[in-house]
Amino acid sequence: MNGKITVLLILLAGMAILLGTAGYLLPEHKKNTDRYYFQNSAGAVLFDHQFHTEQAEECAVCHHPLLLSSEKNECSMCHDPEMSPEYFEHADLIEIPGHSCVTCHAVSDSRSPQNCRSCHQKGNTSGQLIISCDNCHDDSYNPESFSHDDLVDIHEASCEGCHNARGTDEAYHQQCNRCHRKEAEDRFVVKNEIQCNMCHLK
Repeated sequence: MNGKITVLLILLAGMAILLGTAGYLLPEHKKNTDRYYFQNSAGAVLFDHQFHTEQAEECAVCHHPLLLSSEKNECSMCHDPEMSPEYFEHADLIEIPGHSCVTCHAVSDSRSPQNCRSCHQKGNTSGQLIISCDNCHDDSYNPESFSHDDLVDIHEASCEGCHNARGTDEAYHQQCNRCHRKEAEDRFVVKNEIQCNMCHLK
């Protein structure tokens, strides 16, 4: 009887060793959480991309280069035919509740989401947001001569050819704070002040 128990214990021990070794040698399965940990001097930021993807209407709300398209959505899709964007300032349009970039701008299928740092470099960028045409051209060039779509369609044109992109910290703060104030004010704002510790971990 003791011999049978000893053989059984040896078999169980052998199986445990085999299973343990197999578990150690098999490749580790990592669950893709789509969460990013951004190191930052103000305190690291844990960003849940999947959650924000579910909250935003379109990728272009955050990844605005996707909006570079020759097509614009006509106002008459939602409004009376006589409604025109010329009646409003751009800043007024984006402040309308329920509006986002993709309300008016068609999303380009030919572009994919970009990392913010591909345009917004570290630190603050000073100067005008729009670069003057005469930095590269003679006095006969001015922005009124072309539509935005014409400028975008120029061979090898890029956003930074005309736009002086703000630094990453300013770009993130403007983008994140604007949405947090609008969508989750009770969580992120106290006495009209954005609570940094809601994003920045200490």
